[in-house]
Amino acid sequence: MTAEQIAGWDAELSALTGSLGYLFNRPEPRVVFAQFIEGLLAELPKKNGWTLSERAGHVTADRMQWLLNGSVWDADRLRDAVRDYVIMHLGDLGRVSKVDLELWMISVHGAGRSHG
Repeated sequence: MTAEQIAGWDAELSALTGSLGYLFNRPEPRVVFAQFIEGLLAELPKKNGWTLSERAGHVTADRMQWLLNGSVWDADRLRDAVRDYVIMHLGDLGRVSKVDLELWMISVHGAGRSHG
């Protein structure tokens, strides 16, 4: 793996999270969302509100907790956008486990919960 490959991945992740900004009605959750996704992909020994917040440079876990529990966003639209991104970059969704995608969505926002 080269530094150029890593830089390319970082640029792609920034483009992806930036393209999902329409899910949020304010700029603050857009920033925290990007930090949340980066934290989930980071090599952290534990992934919870505190560790993700510390990685993002936050003093408390309030912003991460607010993103998941208080901000207004549409989980169905996020799911659809992630699905479209996966299809565009990996091809047929049949190659990606639908169960894995659904389990990821449940882990992010809880089963049967609406954020809109």
